[in-house]
Amino acid sequence: MDNHLNEMIEKYQLEKYIRMEGLVHRDTIPDYYKASDAYVISSDYEGTSLSLLEAMYNGLVIIGSDAPGINKMLVNEQNSLLYETRNTDQLAKNIIRVFSDPVLAKNLAERAYRDFNLKYSYESMIKKYQTIFSSVSIQ
Repeated sequence: MDNHLNEMIEKYQLEKYIRMEGLVHRDTIPDYYKASDAYVISSDYEGTSLSLLEAMYNGLVIIGSDAPGINKMLVNEQNSLLYETRNTDQLAKNIIRVFSDPVLAKNLAERAYRDFNLKYSYESMIKKYQTIFSSVSIQ
């Protein structure tokens, strides 16, 4: 879809707002999160998305589709704004809302970061594994 997306970017004169980077080296990914204002995940279905976890860890405001997997990690109006999957009007409204209300964006981003640390950080995962392993009896 690269050609189509680039044509749309040009058609709507969005070149100064959107860059299509293609494949980037893993070492440079943290720089992209630091330079980002928001993270949008628009999948119809996700497992546990690594990029979503990275966005939470990096304290980005998150806009996501209310799709299976995503809605297991995010809660609308608490740590993100969710929209009905494939509903581009709702997606656009959420994007406008986030960029029109910096206090909302800051609160959502802070809660996403907090939730990452509570549920998915290295330390919290170790505790979960310790709980599981300690409940297993060896005979």
